[in-house]
Amino acid sequence: MGWGGRIGRRLAGRLALLGVALVLLGGCVRAEIGVHVEDDGSGTATVLFAFKESFIDLMSSLDEGSSEEFDPEEVFSDIDRSQLPEGTEVDRYEEDGFVGSRITMPFRDVQELAGLLGFVTTGAAVPSEAAEDEGGFERFAIERTDDGWRLDAVAAALTTEEDLESADDAFTQEFFEDASFTITIQLPGRIQEHNADEVDGNELTWNLDFESTEPRELRAVSSTSGDGDGPPWVLIGAVAAGVVALAAVGWDINRRRRVRVPA
Repeated sequence: MGWGGRIGRRLAGRLALLGVALVLLGGCVRAEIGVHVEDDGSGTATVLFAFKESFIDLMSSLDEGSSEEFDPEEVFSDIDRSQLPEGTEVDRYEEDGFVGSRITMPFRDVQELAGLLGFVTTGAAVPSEAAEDEGGFERFAIERTDDGWRLDAVAAALTTEEDLESADDAFTQEFFEDASFTITIQLPGRIQEHNADEVDGNELTWNLDFESTEPRELRAVSSTSGDGDGPPWVLIGAVAAGVVALAAVGWDINRRRRVRVPA
């Protein structure tokens, strides 16, 4: 199933006992991807997976008599840390009735981002056919432009028509009620163009729909030139020119008065 591929593989056997399609994972999952880009191309990327406590209780009940217990804090435990940048951290997440883990990874260049995100979310580098099948990004690129930065990405659909058709509607909707998947990108400079759902300064957020079977395009352009974040130089120049002109007129009037005064 889409972005839940890595988690789904770990839980598929237990969910099968209930006859629940993997698509139902969406309703009990809070997923977030965040990217903060500095103007030198470095930055940090975060990935969060968390589960509703009620779902955790359900999985724990299925684990009775089993040597392997479901632990939401071990979402990233099967990741080979040697493949991740130095300084990567995994922290416990507990908020709004959800419990899970957040992994934070520094990167030196935006060119590393696609591979990092793909490895953590799907176990494969992206963009690639394997990552697309797993529900990663069909396309992901953040690149520098002449006067700023550009984001050009396509997030693959979170689920498929077959997933939706195989699930009970009432049960699916109950699980989808609290589901959320967000992608937040912070670009250097001032945002000039975008198709995000929310914008806060230079931070853009896209809210993905767990029930959507269509890919989601992520697009943004920022500017770090004087026209964006810097002072309004054109206006300042115009005001300065006006002040100089007024001073010249005043000086000329004053000179004429001095010439007309009799000796």
